Amino acid sequence: MVRENINLIPYGDDPLALLAQHLIADYAEQLPDLTSETIGAVVLIPEAHAAKRLRSHLLQQAEKLGQHALLCPHILSLRDWAKIQFNKQHQEPHSICGQHQRELILFDALTQHRDILGSGSPWHLSDDLLKLFDQLTSNQKTLPDTYDSFEEEIAKAYGISAKDFPALSHEATLVYTLWSAWHTQLNAETATDMFDSEAAYLLGLNADIANNTNTLYIAGYHQFSIAEQNWLQQLIKKQRCQLYLHGQTRDTHSDIEATDYHPDTPISKILDCLKFKTNSNSSDPYTQFINSCYQHDQLPFIERAVELSKKPADNISNRLKLLFCKGHEEQAHAVELQVRRLLLDGKNNIGIVTENRRLARRVRALLERADVPLQDLAGWALSTTRAGAVLERWLECIEEDFSHLPLLDLLKSPFIFSTLDSSRLKHATYRLEHDIIRHENVARNLQRYKKTIELRAHKLQWSSEISELLITILESFEAANDILKPLLKGSHEAGEYIDALSASLDILGMRSLLQEDAAGVRVIEMLDTLKHSAKQYTLKFNWSDFRTWLGRSLEQFVFTPENASSPVTLMGLAQSRLQQFDALIIASAEHEHLPGKTNLTPFFNNAVRLQLNLTTTHDLLTERFHHFRRLLESAPEVLITANSEENGEDVPLSPWLEIIHRFYQQAYSTSLEDHELKNLITNPDTFVIRCTETSLPDKTTQAKTSLPEKLIPKQYSPSSYQKLMDCPYQFFASHGLNLAVSEEVQEALSKSDYGERVHRCLEAFHQDVEWLPGPFKEAVTEKNRDSAIKVLEDISQQVFSRVLDDSFEHSGWLTQWLKLIPEYINWQIKNASAWTFSEAELKSKISWQNNIELSGRLDRLDKNETGLSVIDYKTGQSASLTDIQQGEAVQLPFYALLAEAELNSPVNQVSYLTLSNSVKYGAQLSGDALDNISRQIGERLAQIINDMSNGKALTAWGDEDTCSYCNINRLCRKQAWNAE
Repeated sequence: MVRENINLIPYGDDPLALLAQHLIADYAEQLPDLTSETIGAVVLIPEAHAAKRLRSHLLQQAEKLGQHALLCPHILSLRDWAKIQFNKQHQEPHSICGQHQRELILFDALTQHRDILGSGSPWHLSDDLLKLFDQLTSNQKTLPDTYDSFEEEIAKAYGISAKDFPALSHEATLVYTLWSAWHTQLNAETATDMFDSEAAYLLGLNADIANNTNTLYIAGYHQFSIAEQNWLQQLIKKQRCQLYLHGQTRDTHSDIEATDYHPDTPISKILDCLKFKTNSNSSDPYTQFINSCYQHDQLPFIERAVELSKKPADNISNRLKLLFCKGHEEQAHAVELQVRRLLLDGKNNIGIVTENRRLARRVRALLERADVPLQDLAGWALSTTRAGAVLERWLECIEEDFSHLPLLDLLKSPFIFSTLDSSRLKHATYRLEHDIIRHENVARNLQRYKKTIELRAHKLQWSSEISELLITILESFEAANDILKPLLKGSHEAGEYIDALSASLDILGMRSLLQEDAAGVRVIEMLDTLKHSAKQYTLKFNWSDFRTWLGRSLEQFVFTPENASSPVTLMGLAQSRLQQFDALIIASAEHEHLPGKTNLTPFFNNAVRLQLNLTTTHDLLTERFHHFRRLLESAPEVLITANSEENGEDVPLSPWLEIIHRFYQQAYSTSLEDHELKNLITNPDTFVIRCTETSLPDKTTQAKTSLPEKLIPKQYSPSSYQKLMDCPYQFFASHGLNLAVSEEVQEALSKSDYGERVHRCLEAFHQDVEWLPGPFKEAVTEKNRDSAIKVLEDISQQVFSRVLDDSFEHSGWLTQWLKLIPEYINWQIKNASAWTFSEAELKSKISWQNNIELSGRLDRLDKNETGLSVIDYKTGQSASLTDIQQGEAVQLPFYALLAEAELNSPVNQVSYLTLSNSVKYGAQLSGDALDNISRQIGERLAQIINDMSNGKALTAWGDEDTCSYCNINRLCRKQAWNAE
């Protein structure tokens, strides 16, 4: 080969095109077969998805020589190539210690040194330590033989004395001790024919030098470790390498500072270490503009801007546009709209590059709504997929005694019970949720679910098919639970957890369904990988550590959807290497994402890391800056978007974008902002809306409507009448349309639940209640006061017994009631002097005017020679006497109407009996006042029903007190019509 071994490709050129041209020229005589076995040529690139574009370029070059078909050379990554060479030299039974196995080894080493680890999580620290150790290994840094020497080296790099700074000693001790333990363990593994992956990688590079003659075409890499640099130098020396570097050398007259970063620094460093000199001057005006923006170590800003102003602005503005948005949603719409504009312009290779995954998800959703398919090269963590989530939900069921929330999520998943008919499973799940969990308020525990199903099925006369299917489902959960539940306590081998989890998935029919889903296949692959790692390295830990290990794996394993061919590709900075586009959008160019967080390990500052040949913050920043700079010339049309503000607050822009924006403004007294696109994103016509209507809905007004005659209720209770008074529209929705909001399952007693139990206790105290102690058969007096208290306490213990099993905090409600029992008995003794108990919990229903029924439940009825007394127990807040007298609160006078009609006896008194902090009468009506108010509320109800029949609208009042506890506020849309 007469050309140089190192090829420096300008930012605006395509390195894959040049590589293909060289490779076809070098092996023209071997066409059409360029397989590695035939010619010995191998292509090494970092991103597998770039192979498709490379093959296209190779075929184009071959067609110029008359070849219309081609067998391409082997295309893989540098690490994959090194692994092949390692395996060739180190035949079985040698194997490589994978990432998950390395985590287990390091976790073991960390747990054996708890004295220096402190309270930190071994799992969280293992990530940082593995990165640290791999960098030390790949950069050929060996630690001193003694700790004292290492501490002295670190202290010297910090520029302080270790004795004067104890924290330094702890950091050095931690790293040195764990490094030694790590290598001790690895050496033990190596003795059993197991090699660490990083060490195997370096051995593979050495094996390549020693054993191969292949010519390696290397493209897309922008940084190399010391070991890789040495390998490259030997390849070049042997004329076995064609290295393609994308970028340019840094044009500077000063040394590169460790605290400074520049987009050309990575390429310059590679060329320096390989001792290769080249000139990368460009005459392209756009390239010169970008270079001038970042040449801050040469001429001052103003002087550079003056020089730029002498050149036509069109050379820049025709290629680069900026867009500053006001919010996340506006930016997502801008990106989506720009993609649609580009497609209409005939562009068929559009790139979207962003480090903001939230924005990426939103853009993807908007494009899908516009029927624009999207290829996502970055992929998604398995934890964010339905297949990954179902694992989490299943294990939460085990941990939380089959709490209803994870249980229902699991049953509604498409990955469970492969042998059951899906429609039957859905129906059974619906019955379990609504009849057992919500209606019976059963929140957890398989046995309680089963017992309640049996009772409920008998009560509602369920079909045997439904109840049997539900019991079968719960028994399957029991069988799977029996495998995993013993592992919740104590320590067990890592492999036991994975085996038990896999076995439970088989029992629940999940494995076969996961294997039919693309993300599910990745989940199975992950479990197989963990199982293999656990068998290779035996380690015991507890359930919490297993859950952390599994959760980390779900985050680490990436699922990349298999997208159909699409003209639009979404990717991050790293995936953009070797890509060229017809048009490009760099989205979310805020400081938060460009450059973003550095995510260095917590060990050592930059000076020490430089001393130890470790990656520094400077290295990470220059790497990302290089990617950004390269992208600016990867397409003839580039748009950069960023949020300049969010919720009225200024958002810091990326400094890389800021300098471009300000530099162009200074030079040409105008902006690069895309004003046409800016105007379009605020135009409602640019939004894709899936709607069958051709016009926008009318402005929302105060909710009001009338009920059709057939929907007007024929039965009224105190609560429905009160709702009619509080807000007619609320009555329309809840009683006219019979709309109801699903009640949340109460895992803790609410105040209303507490009140129901107190009512039950008092009912059983005064009259027979099946399955409960009582009643107290004597008249309560001072003489038998203690006996009465004891009976009511026994009843209360029985009534509250079920909820006491659910939660310890429920005992607080029981304690509160037990404290009131003596007061209630005292009140009963006093009340008995004027009234005699007659009946409790009387469910009353009477025929009223015009075929209307009134109904309600009377908590307690007392009587004497003059008539009846109605008592309503209140454990919470009750209506005031003023509200009752003014007709705003209707419950007590409504009860008077019911009792008189039901028992054909006059009601002389209605009262609230408060059972909160004390036992005493609340609001009370009697005599003529009671008669008048009862008559008036009856007449008013009749008038309201008549008005409804005549079509009078039921209006939403918008009363603040009523609205504060209303559950249909989304239906009346008060916030819309009440807004100023």
